[in-house]
Amino acid sequence: MPETDSSARKQAAKALQAEGFALAEAGDREGALTKYMAALALDMNRADTLYNVGLYYKYKGAWAESFRYNKRSLEVEPGDEAANWNLAIAATALRDWATARAVWARLGVKLASGDGPIQDDFGMAVVRLDPDGEAETVWVRRICPVRARIESIPYPDSGHAWRDVVLHDGAQMGTRRDSEGREKPVFNALELFEPSTFSTYVAGVEVDGPVDIEALEKLAGENLPQGISY
Repeated sequence: MPETDSSARKQAAKALQAEGFALAEAGDREGALTKYMAALALDMNRADTLYNVGLYYKYKGAWAESFRYNKRSLEVEPGDEAANWNLAIAATALRDWATARAVWARLGVKLASGDGPIQDDFGMAVVRLDPDGEAETVWVRRICPVRARIESIPYPDSGHAWRDVVLHDGAQMGTRRDSEGREKPVFNALELFEPSTFSTYVAGVEVDGPVDIEALEKLAGENLPQGISY
């Protein structure tokens, strides 16, 4: 292919990438994907376009496709932090622990030694369970950079339960103060990773005063399964 033709194709791909990005910013993800794929048809070595396609598939929960495009993006531009994070998220969703661990190591994230599922303690955080809808927030304990176990009780309509493990995004969406005034990160949930064995029930209880509430809380605490606290 003559050099002028190659340059023209790359310029056209660049323009399509810009059009796709503008559509994505406007909320038209499907239109953006069409532009991105047209750009890649002209230039398969555009790391930013490969990343954006991987990002599209991340938000669709199409993990194999997200994995593939982020991996290809990193082959073109190995040091891209965002593509590394999204590859690790996709690998985690696919239970590809070897890849997830390798990417976290590349990013400098310290993990306990092992080769299976990551079960570390990354501290408490807040997760928005339905970021595009009601955005109910719950307290969680992070067991890896992008997985967390729910520690508060969600509303039944959320589709989640106490002790569910959720997959969450890597981008921090603000902070929330805990009971001791310490700021903790807020993340958007991507999907339910592992359901717990618990169900959620709602009851209306009429009491005469604070003493009755304390008694109810005491009963609830005494009847939790062994080894569980709240």
